[in-house]
Order: sequence, then C-alpha cells, then structure tokens
Amino acid sequence: MERKAIEQILAKQPVMQVNVKIAAVSKYGDHQVEIRCKDTDRLIWRAWDFEKDFKEDLERELLRLAPL
Repeated sequence: MERKAIEQILAKQPVMQVNVKIAAVSKYGDHQVEIRCKDTDRLIWRAWDFEKDFKEDLERELLRLAPL
C-alpha cells in the first residue's frame, strides 16, 4: 500500500487519544503503522501494510479508538 493511501485513511479518522504514525519503512517500500496511547506511549496496535487485511484492520482499530 502506498504511503499516501495510508495517510488518507488516517486523515479520515478523528482520533484524539492516540498517536498514529508510520513507524518504519522497509527497503522494499513497505510501511509499518503504529497506534500508541498519547499519555503513556503504550503500543496499542502495529502492522505492516503487506499483511492480509491491513487496511480493514487499521480502519477497525481507528474506529474502536475514536472518541464518541
């Protein structure tokens, strides 16, 4: 998945209690995305964009963590 596509997914979600970032980029151009708690920096979720169902899993996690 392209970095721009990942950033578009992140931009659509109003996530306030967590930090979401591209944590690493492999030499092949793969992206690892992390979701961490803003207060404690505790890792909540992390995955590479080549993993099966990456986009759906990322969107599900963002919705789960979105403020009501």
